[in-house]
Amino acid sequence: MNTIRSLVSNQTDEWSNNLRRQEKELFELRRQQISDEYDLLKKLLLDAQKNQMDSLKTKLEVETRDLKQAQTRKSMEDTRQIENDRTIASRAEKERRVKETKERNLKLFVEERKRLAMK
Repeated sequence: MNTIRSLVSNQTDEWSNNLRRQEKELFELRRQQISDEYDLLKKLLLDAQKNQMDSLKTKLEVETRDLKQAQTRKSMEDTRQIENDRTIASRAEKERRVKETKERNLKLFVEERKRLAMK
């Protein structure tokens, strides 16, 4: 009878130890899986962010280039318009108006570029 109790006790202990070991292994496997998923997700998000930043930089470069071209075109048109104005008699008056227009445009252009940079 003692041997049977001893055997049952040993088997129960082994069973309990096996269950604990199995639960511990399962916990470690789940933890490793979550860690791997986290690392993969982080890598994917960083790649997506990098692609998005590259896209935004490219878009900003294009917008900046277009803005500069439009500003240059406007400045040239304003100057040409003043030069071709027949109502202005003296050369000094034309130069004064060109200078005023360029100063006004410069202020406007700087503000436009600041707004674009903020965006």
